Amino acid sequence: MTIEINLNELGRVQYLTEVLPEIPTNTILYKKLTGLGATYGEITAKRNSIIIEPNVPVIIGKCNDPKHKDDNLFGVYEGVYTDDIIKYLEKSKNKYYKILTTPESFQKVKDAFEELEMSAYCSCFLLFDECHKLVKDADYRNNITLPIDDFFKFDQKALVSATPIELNDPRFKEQNFQTIEIQPTFDYKKEIWLHHTNNTLQAFKD
Repeated sequence: MTIEINLNELGRVQYLTEVLPEIPTNTILYKKLTGLGATYGEITAKRNSIIIEPNVPVIIGKCNDPKHKDDNLFGVYEGVYTDDIIKYLEKSKNKYYKILTTPESFQKVKDAFEELEMSAYCSCFLLFDECHKLVKDADYRNNITLPIDDFFKFDQKALVSATPIELNDPRFKEQNFQTIEIQPTFDYKKEIWLHHTNNTLQAFKD
């Protein structure tokens, strides 16, 4: 399935939510362009969400972003513990859960739900952001793939990447995953200057 995205009258690229208000379940979203607002769309979606981000700075950046101050975000990474997540869930009873976690810390999120006798699998949408990292970073991050088995247990789930790598796990086919490709209607290629060098620091200085 292909969805077109355009430039508006001011020359700004449309946000993903303008052409896809909510990411459907069992979807691999190939967004092609970065910064379209896939994570933003899930943060503001009217449902409980667990968003797996590959890096801590992304999580901290989202949690500290003023535009998300009313979105009940909670970041989970090294130094944040299961008890902290339990306290967050208990005080969020009348709000949507919006948990951003690294793959390595996902187990703590899972443990928190289990301690409260809640089912994350039934109550939350799981979004795996920058899913190509599962393949690219696996050589030096042994635990990055830990949430995959749990991913397939969620009733509602999706993966997002601007540069997806073909995923051949048979469970994608068994669960009838669809691929949604965001197709820009404009030329989005950028001109680059290529400098040959065997001294990167000197090349930057020059």
